[in-house]
Amino acid sequence: MEIQFTDNLSEEEKKGIWELLCKCNFDFFPPLSSRFSTSDEFLTSEKQSNEPIAYYKSILNQQFILVKEHQKIIGFLSFITSYSNEFLKNYPSTNYVSTICIEPNLRGKGIGTLLYDFMEQQLPKNVHSNYISIRTWNQNFAQLKILDKRAYRLVHEIKNHRGEGISSLYFVKTIS
Repeated sequence: MEIQFTDNLSEEEKKGIWELLCKCNFDFFPPLSSRFSTSDEFLTSEKQSNEPIAYYKSILNQQFILVKEHQKIIGFLSFITSYSNEFLKNYPSTNYVSTICIEPNLRGKGIGTLLYDFMEQQLPKNVHSNYISIRTWNQNFAQLKILDKRAYRLVHEIKNHRGEGISSLYFVKTIS
């Protein structure tokens, strides 16, 4: 397995990202195919498409950490540099983790740990930030467990943002 940072995806990497996004589409709530971008303020479960086309287009200009095995992307983390919004106003410039996708049959094998370790410890200086932010939902138990283990702090909750009883949660981690 190899891990790398890129801010300029090759055509082959774009294809791999697309294939993995399609596999992970319904692992998100709402599904990626119902979203227009990675930082939508308004989330709906209304189906926009069968595939995450708009979402895919929105991440292509982001930064990526890729995990590859035999040149095939088996996991990725995309992020936006210098990100802030009204819920992160105490953190003026964060690296906002917009998407984490891991090949479904390879989950639980440490790929997520590799992605987070790289994000927190190995980013090039030109994209480094003292803060990492991420948004998830209150029923994404696997992600919540990882965030707790890695000392991310809940900084804002938007109740019922994704539907009745489903809140969006913003987390931040301070790094040096």
